[in-house]
Amino acid sequence: MGTERIPSGVPGLDELLGGGLIPRRSYLVRGGPGTGKTMLSQQFLAEGVRQGEASLAISLEEAEEQYRADATAAGVDLSGVEILDLSALPESFAEDQAYDLFSPAEVERGPTTTRIVEVIERLRPARVVIDSMTRFRMYATNPYAFRRQVDAFVRYLTSAGATVLFISEAIQPSYDYDLCFLADGTFTLEVDAELRTIQVDKFRGGQHRTGRHAFKIGDGGIRVFPRLVPGNHGAEFARQLVPSGIPELDRLLSGGIERGLVTMISGPSGAGKTTLGMQFLMGAVAAGERVALFAFEEPVATMTARCTALGMPIQGAIDSGALLVRSIEPLQVSSDELAAEIVEVVSQAGRTAVMLDSVAAYRLALRGDDLVERLHSLCRYLGNMGCTVILVNEVTSVGSGLRFTEAGLSYLADNLIYLTYFEDRSSTGSRVARAVTVAKKRVSAYDDALYELVFGDDGIMLRGPLVARGFVEGAVVVDRDE
Repeated sequence: MGTERIPSGVPGLDELLGGGLIPRRSYLVRGGPGTGKTMLSQQFLAEGVRQGEASLAISLEEAEEQYRADATAAGVDLSGVEILDLSALPESFAEDQAYDLFSPAEVERGPTTTRIVEVIERLRPARVVIDSMTRFRMYATNPYAFRRQVDAFVRYLTSAGATVLFISEAIQPSYDYDLCFLADGTFTLEVDAELRTIQVDKFRGGQHRTGRHAFKIGDGGIRVFPRLVPGNHGAEFARQLVPSGIPELDRLLSGGIERGLVTMISGPSGAGKTTLGMQFLMGAVAAGERVALFAFEEPVATMTARCTALGMPIQGAIDSGALLVRSIEPLQVSSDELAAEIVEVVSQAGRTAVMLDSVAAYRLALRGDDLVERLHSLCRYLGNMGCTVILVNEVTSVGSGLRFTEAGLSYLADNLIYLTYFEDRSSTGSRVARAVTVAKKRVSAYDDALYELVFGDDGIMLRGPLVARGFVEGAVVVDRDE
């Protein structure tokens, strides 16, 4: 049998902890001001009430009225939680310092100790929050006395059957290291450039997920977004072909793109990458699949109008639920949160094709994290689940040649479709036109010739092949083979 676990009450946190907290142990929640420590502990208490457990908050800083008001404002219901308000008793702490806080019975207890013991004996709480231990430190006579008091206090609570969360203001890195050693588990909350993260530094008695994981504060409190581990997910599926619906393009691809693989549509701005990607999504819809678009850049209304003009029934697919469109502001969402949303869309909503538009905008959500690493995890997860993955990737020309992808990204693509511009010369003048080529297809044969890509009233068409005879500032110069 595994170790008994209890839910933390914080969505996503139990996944980091391998199922939840180990009962009758102590956990330190540390972080700077405003990181969400109190909110996390309040969700822990509220979860206890939902589980039918007695829950107690020992508030050393905020009055009970303010403590409850803050929880209500965050959408956390503490109506069944008992609060011991010790915020207005600094003189009581001073009187207690002659002894350990929970010293042997023959030593006379001070007023603060007496109040705590009385409520513990009466309530017999299964969950206790101490907010915060920083106040104890302020009144301790010396560091040694502080450690002895905290150790005795926490041991008293856990021996009485409580699972304990105690909070510390991590004002500087080494400020509360002594508390880290005393606790059975340590959670560090941080805020950096508007990105909130939580890290499980220690979890005695159980396996846990390491690293920094994003979390968000919203209605109902904190929600943690664990980093995606592709190997933890998988589904059985047939690697069938997904046609684009454009006969000429499907011929180049030997029938279409494969389910469970990654197709990257790459090229310069304005070449038609998003439109071509939408053609593949609509091909999947025509085959009876449910698909999803995560759009970071273009307004959905603009994209819908353009595709509708090319004969793609986008609005009908949206209205029927076959196409799910999520408009994402990358500066307001973390990559962990986005990954969690994609997992939800695929695992719960049954979407079998997912398009990200675009890689460049997705990078903005990373807040400095490695693009290749995060995109690799996301694509591996989607591939394991049998999803057709379409990545829209913008590149620019370098010198007199062409670059198919950004540095380090080409290996992610099982299929690489490249769009570019070319100069079309004739006796009456010249024009700039679009061209497409299949630069890579991992699992089948393909036609790698260059074709003109035409967006017209009749939809998307290919003409050619074209014979390239060089590059001028990234545009292809061609001779028509007609």
